[in-house]
Amino acid sequence: MLPDRKPAIRPVWILCAVVAALGALLPPACVPEPTGQTSVVCPNEFPAFGSACVTPGLVCSYSHPAGCPGHFPATCGDDGTWSFEDDCVPSGGSGGTGGSGATGGTGGAGGVPCTDPVAGPPTVTSVVAVEYPPDGHVYELTFSEPVAPPGPGLSWVGTGSIASVKLTGPTSYAVEFTGMTPGTHSTLTVGTGVEDTCGTALAAPVDVDIALLPRCHLLGEYFEGDLAAAGFSVSDAAGTGNLWRRSDLLAGGVPNHTDGAGLCASVGDHLAPATLAWGTALAAPALDLGAESHVVLRYETAFARGTGATARLEASADGTSWSPLRTHTVDHGPVQETVDVSSYAGGELRLRFRYDDPTGSGNYWDVDELCVESFTAEPCPCPAGAHTEAADSAGVSDGNGTFNTGEDTTKTLSAANDRVSVCGELEDATESGADYFRFALGGVAGTDKYLVKLSYCLENSFQDATLALRMKTKPLPFALLDTAHGKGELTAVLDGDAQYYVTLEPGSAAYDGAKYAVSVTVQKKLGPILAEGFESWPPLHLAVSDDDLCLDWTQSYETVQPPGGLPTEGFYLAMFNSYDCSSGSESLTTPTLSMTGKSSVSIAFDLYHDPAYPTSLDSIQVQYDSGSGWTDVGPAFTRPAAVAGWTTEAVDLSVVAGKPAVKIRLLATSEYGTDLHIDNVLLLGG
Repeated sequence: MLPDRKPAIRPVWILCAVVAALGALLPPACVPEPTGQTSVVCPNEFPAFGSACVTPGLVCSYSHPAGCPGHFPATCGDDGTWSFEDDCVPSGGSGGTGGSGATGGTGGAGGVPCTDPVAGPPTVTSVVAVEYPPDGHVYELTFSEPVAPPGPGLSWVGTGSIASVKLTGPTSYAVEFTGMTPGTHSTLTVGTGVEDTCGTALAAPVDVDIALLPRCHLLGEYFEGDLAAAGFSVSDAAGTGNLWRRSDLLAGGVPNHTDGAGLCASVGDHLAPATLAWGTALAAPALDLGAESHVVLRYETAFARGTGATARLEASADGTSWSPLRTHTVDHGPVQETVDVSSYAGGELRLRFRYDDPTGSGNYWDVDELCVESFTAEPCPCPAGAHTEAADSAGVSDGNGTFNTGEDTTKTLSAANDRVSVCGELEDATESGADYFRFALGGVAGTDKYLVKLSYCLENSFQDATLALRMKTKPLPFALLDTAHGKGELTAVLDGDAQYYVTLEPGSAAYDGAKYAVSVTVQKKLGPILAEGFESWPPLHLAVSDDDLCLDWTQSYETVQPPGGLPTEGFYLAMFNSYDCSSGSESLTTPTLSMTGKSSVSIAFDLYHDPAYPTSLDSIQVQYDSGSGWTDVGPAFTRPAAVAGWTTEAVDLSVVAGKPAVKIRLLATSEYGTDLHIDNVLLLGG
């Protein structure tokens, strides 16, 4: 049990740590330094890398000398030399001009050709709504080929505005918008400023219609007014007069036990004689879903069962034949329930909350914030050549939910772009079991490591599942996401010559069945660049910052808050005392490293998760600096999780591949939760 302390204000929802701003203009020919400089002049021609410059901090923008479309900057560094990030050279550049004099100097080397994986300009292949945060929506744009990080090229016309955009995968952007008026349409234009990784722009702008329906546009009821006036009806099967009522109209009035605000619909015998039976149902008005294809129901609920009571949410297409959606015979909530009712799309939907209590006492059931709305489903086609799960019967386990019974895909991955895909259905509300699928990696044990991408698509867009990459002989997962829904990707670093399992598990017994498609793809075979296990302090290979008076990285033989977690290797781990301090950051930073000759780089580390303070998103963010300041790579890895334990986190750092001088750091940030703990940091390249 954690000791008491003064609570801090805790954020409820964070989408992403840092995102690139939209609509930024290309850099001008010269970006002046801070005031005080009397003369700032950019060279007329693109400077040579490492050549002398006289104005540290000066940034100049040029057309690519080898013909790459667009512009890119050259920066005068603190060491008095020019540097630049040359990520794209579409054709070999011409050699430099020889020097004058009796014998001219040798011309410069030509550029390295850029390999375009898909010929021609990129195209927009899909636009899908993937997130529904409290104050905005997020749409995922998928392109026909890998694209450059977001820059100029997206614009918005209509109510609201673009809040952020980020590269969520090699071929996709996530665009968040806010402030759009419900019930209106706006236009997102994907312009020719969007380029592939070789600088080829979209051939023509693409307009995307964004329609924001009002929240709960099919049914929204907060139970603040008269039930009958809102179209609800109440029945009394027991004939005792014990009925659903608005919470303030029950005898003496009762509090709202749900997480909703204000009043609620309430029923219960906690204020009534135990000798009177209860058999009452609260029925919502009939909903016409004739024009809908995917529909979700949400509601806040709290059920306390003393003795005898049963709470049921039921649905019907005709008002005569009713089917259970949720049944509770033990305490449940307060919690928000989410139910996919798409099986009623195309017809009529009737809902009722049925409460039966023949002789019990000490029971109540409160319902609030009832919401029915349509949504965009995430289609999950099964890739060609995928392993398909053995057929399930509804509510019956097919027996593949353990290491010993997992289905064997017979696939062995050993080279870049090798892939194994699995498809199936994560079972229905009876939770008939997890799904395990076995595959192998080739290579040499103890020597070879592989950077892999785990891509997933779950047709259940609202309820969470747990997705992981595991090894039977190690309890520590190599990748784990316990909030998987919709579509996304994870990165992992795996050892060669070993068997692994892709595992999927419903997040709760109330999980609605969902088809899925999951793929593991080898990105690159990797070798070690740097390893740190924190067996010495300060660490041998990572510099420890000390910028905050309250926060510190320190060495520990076990986790501190919460206590008792042992290192994943060796005798020590690194601890960041976010439990003690409400805000602030400290970092662990590599020395300057050369990535010359590397085409792929990744970093992996073990991070301890725990369920305490779930809204305090203490985090580790991977960043790099190649001379232009620190830049985030990948998501911020947050501490809270449903189950305490270690997970190996990994980030693809190929953005630094080929750079002659770069630093990488792990930036820890406190949100006043428990402490952050890491171990076994590996920087790998190939």
